[in-house]
Amino acid sequence: MSGFKKTFGLNVLVVVLFIADRLLKKFFYENPNFVWDFLFAKKLLSFNYAQNYGIAFSFFNHLESNLWARLILILITFVCIVFLVNFLISYYWRQKFLYIAGLSLIIAGAFSNLLDRVHYGFVVDYIDVSFFTIFNLADAMITGGIILILFKELITKKVVTNI
Repeated sequence: MSGFKKTFGLNVLVVVLFIADRLLKKFFYENPNFVWDFLFAKKLLSFNYAQNYGIAFSFFNHLESNLWARLILILITFVCIVFLVNFLISYYWRQKFLYIAGLSLIIAGAFSNLLDRVHYGFVVDYIDVSFFTIFNLADAMITGGIILILFKELITKKVVTNI
């Protein structure tokens, strides 16, 4: 069975998540006053619009007025995506499914956030966990991809040490 057939479901899932993130970002950007409180009256989880000029978990969010910093973030993200695509191709030919899944999620999430930075000058966030942070589906894809790769690494290390 070819690599594409083995990863078809994964490819579909990644594309669906990417499109869902783009549509949600567009919705919240066009409806910035929309708020949907979810999970209890204490607003444990809500969906609302936020602009993130920084990086993960809103680190360096104060960079909104610094054009050079935003351009550097765009350049760094683009370079990282290029490197990740090279790793993805390498793992694809070796048929390493968990690496392919993880890298696919990371690349799709990073690309979606890159499109925001280029188009809006910031990343649109919309999932607000009151005790944690505000993020978007692309961030969740990146995090999920990292977790898959770490999980695969931990499994590999455990198998190797038990031999």
